[in-house]
Amino acid sequence: MVIFICGFTGNGKTTLAKYLSKEFKIFYFDSDKVKKDIFVHDPKFDFNIEHGVPFSDKTRAKMYDQMTTELSKLKQHRHIVIDDTLHTALHRFKLLQKAKELFGKYLIIQVKTSDKAVKIRLQKPRKGHMIKHPFNMHKLHKKYYEPLKHIDLILNNDGSLENSKRQLNQFIKQSLLET
Repeated sequence: MVIFICGFTGNGKTTLAKYLSKEFKIFYFDSDKVKKDIFVHDPKFDFNIEHGVPFSDKTRAKMYDQMTTELSKLKQHRHIVIDDTLHTALHRFKLLQKAKELFGKYLIIQVKTSDKAVKIRLQKPRKGHMIKHPFNMHKLHKKYYEPLKHIDLILNNDGSLENSKRQLNQFIKQSLLET
């Protein structure tokens, strides 16, 4: 099973995905690594990073194609957790289909956080992130978000991280029992 943890920049999806990976010994697929590998080849890379401009559909399509290719190489794992915005239907469709084809099932956990909480979080330096203006990217993802047709769990991450981990833990334990 593939577990997608989605949400906008600063919602806590990477933190929760890495926690889930460690807690349940599930392989963590680092989508940020794929993004970094693809995005640096975009001719407008420096401008986009400096000004918080989303990458073109062409570049995003390449990134999702690469994620799909990488996912195909991970069939030896029983479960995988991936964090990504999944904010546009066009780009997420192939990735979700490949996950279902390869692993039989996927779950979508959407992490939601208030803009106020995100703004506070994003004032702190983010290790390893290439986005220079993450709150601007958060707002852009939110603006262009195309709602998912199916979400297995909506996780409100406004409160404590421990509370979010508890909710996630409970949901995943039940979901893994069903597989």
